[in-house]
Amino acid sequence: MEAELPENLRQWVERISENCEPALCSVLFMAGAGGSLRAGVTDNPVRLTRSVRQALTTVTAGGAPVTVWPGGGITFMVDVTLMPENSFGYVPTPAIVAPIEFTLRFDDYAALYDDPGEAAGPAGSVAAYRPDVYHRSVDRTEPGVTRFMLHVAYKPAAAEWGGYQAWPFKGFSMAWHNFVQGASVGQLTAVGFPRPGHPYWNEQTLAGVQARYPGLDMKPWSAAFDSGS
Repeated sequence: MEAELPENLRQWVERISENCEPALCSVLFMAGAGGSLRAGVTDNPVRLTRSVRQALTTVTAGGAPVTVWPGGGITFMVDVTLMPENSFGYVPTPAIVAPIEFTLRFDDYAALYDDPGEAAGPAGSVAAYRPDVYHRSVDRTEPGVTRFMLHVAYKPAAAEWGGYQAWPFKGFSMAWHNFVQGASVGQLTAVGFPRPGHPYWNEQTLAGVQARYPGLDMKPWSAAFDSGS
């Protein structure tokens, strides 16, 4: 039997309704930045750790703020709901892979390296450096002055996928992971993925790629390997 809600109760019902919020599940991801990861930022990993401890370097995960735990190394915790969609990947190590960024002032970056050094030369000079060398150019602000640079990357002749920007470099990206599993042989070959019959393929590499990309149909590569073509 329905009845009108008494007026003296209406305000309390409205108040209760106003304070009802959607039920959410809090998911916190906790991880650590190992020595090999830090070595990609500095030639002395402990200097990055110290820079974080001294609040000179800000740590984020997919742009989301993190809580850095006390103790050695760089162990952090982040609210997953603040991170971009599809931020996490998986590799057959086994391991979950997540984005992490280190941001610091330009002036503080040199302290991460033993010798920031300088390499100056006249026009036409050639500078050769390894991929793990952080390099930057001096701004040219004089009127009419222009700098032209040509980047050349050397690689073994059989490694078509190598280069200044190569697909292995993007291997932990979920966008790349999803692309590989939905692409055709022709599409993958066009971006440097080893073609069926390439010397790169053997039992170990076939199994490893299948483990990393479970949704990729490896039949064309396996068939070419079995036939020896």
